[in-house]
Amino acid sequence: MNVFFLFGLQMTLSFIVFAIIAKQYFMPWIWKTSVNRVLIGLLLIHAFRYVGLSVFTPGQVAAAVPNDFALELAYGDVATAVLAIISILLLTAGKKFMGYGFAWLTSIVGVVDLVNVNVNAILIEAMQYELGAVWNVATFVVPLLIVSHYLIIWVLLNKHKLKNGFMKPIY
Repeated sequence: MNVFFLFGLQMTLSFIVFAIIAKQYFMPWIWKTSVNRVLIGLLLIHAFRYVGLSVFTPGQVAAAVPNDFALELAYGDVATAVLAIISILLLTAGKKFMGYGFAWLTSIVGVVDLVNVNVNAILIEAMQYELGAVWNVATFVVPLLIVSHYLIIWVLLNKHKLKNGFMKPIY
């Protein structure tokens, strides 16, 4: 089977499953939960993006993978993780304005990183290299990251529709 097709198929199926989970299970929870708690839950997903540093551990990816690509992947993930952790700490401390600002930064940096890495992965044909566990991260975790960024941005754009700190359904 064509590796590029297989990669795309796995990523698409993961994306569809995470979108279904978000719609069926996460969205109903949003209406009953405070904005801060919702954002913290979503940001926790991104707090683990330091796992991107695994591209530098021996045996994880082929030595032939361009170093520039690995650096971009790792540093973008770590930057997003640090921003997510700062946002979580601010939100748990009750500093909404700064917490929301860092949540925006987390999503902006995170989305730019995902676009950059995915475009570069296509350009260097990264699927042709031995990727080890990074293959599973790309085909399973990246769709989760995309869906969660969408939800973070959606919550931040709709946080003004509050009733006592909780989201109100708009139907």
